[in-house]
Amino acid sequence: MKILRKVPYFLLFACLSMMIGCGSDDDQSNSPNAPESPSGQQGEAHTYNITINDGSTDERNISGEIPNVFGNDNTGSDFSAYSSTENAKLMVLHLSNSEIVINGLFYHNNNGNTADLGENTDNQSNIILTFSPPSSDIYQSVSGSVELTNIEYGLVQAESGIVGYTLTFNGNFQDINDNLSQVSGTFVINLPNLL
Repeated sequence: MKILRKVPYFLLFACLSMMIGCGSDDDQSNSPNAPESPSGQQGEAHTYNITINDGSTDERNISGEIPNVFGNDNTGSDFSAYSSTENAKLMVLHLSNSEIVINGLFYHNNNGNTADLGENTDNQSNIILTFSPPSSDIYQSVSGSVELTNIEYGLVQAESGIVGYTLTFNGNFQDINDNLSQVSGTFVINLPNLL
């Protein structure tokens, strides 16, 4: 699929790695009074509800929950993070379970608007959905709209941190065989309870 080759995965994973690595410089792990590293459910589960219409008579509806877990090594595995620029916040999203992997990159400007879905060019948002991973059942956004509401910021450090929000999208997505489908949905991304 031509479009998947255009996606700068390195940018997505670099941003996620940066956010994971931007933890506190205070090393409390050797302190006798240090709390144990959080593990297990750390807040309300993330949810997804997706509808795929490929033009056939059968719509595909996929919904579920992904646990809100903060890993034993103090890294979040399923969360959204942001980095601030002069005019916007660049938000990255990674959620996964045995049924789905959701990756996203969103440009949310200082006026409260989120860039439209596109073919991952500058200042456009992008969503990649993989069903039953690892598989070739992959959809990537090529056009459409995305809206972020109920935005909450957490673990704020300098110009970055983690973020929770409700994301609603509707657009054209291309599968691995270059077939277009109308895909819409809602993701609820919750902040972990780390305190």
